[in-house]
Amino acid sequence: KRCAKESNVIFNAIYDNDKLVGFQYTIKYDNIAYLMYFAIDNDKRNIGYGSEILKQLTNSYNNVLLSIERSTNQKELKYKRKQFYLRNGFIATNKYIIDNNVEYELLCNNDNLNITKELLQGRYINMTKSKIIRYIISKMFNVNGSFYM
Repeated sequence: KRCAKESNVIFNAIYDNDKLVGFQYTIKYDNIAYLMYFAIDNDKRNIGYGSEILKQLTNSYNNVLLSIERSTNQKELKYKRKQFYLRNGFIATNKYIIDNNVEYELLCNNDNLNITKELLQGRYINMTKSKIIRYIISKMFNVNGSFYM
């Protein structure tokens, strides 16, 4: 909750009239917007809400970066999630990170963005100005996670 109040964090609940459809959590730093979390309610998927939100995000920021759990099994939700992002203009960067023993693939809307380990570290470093919360984040996540191509 506290991180969501930072000036460089966008935490939006997504509504259609008075019905909650989903939410988005984005961290802005350097020249990117890192989509940390994005969810659309299961009952509201395949209607266009997610695509519209991503369109608004990529129209607002030249460099949108996100990570998704890696999967090659076409029946898994993880694989379908990647296909959703690819259909909505994101590009597979062929770069990966391991965070807390989970392998993530990096996707971006700009194939000219130079994704480095330092750029990725920024997603955690820029979540908050609070030293206490940064310490907690460093214990929960592998801030210096393994980065490879």
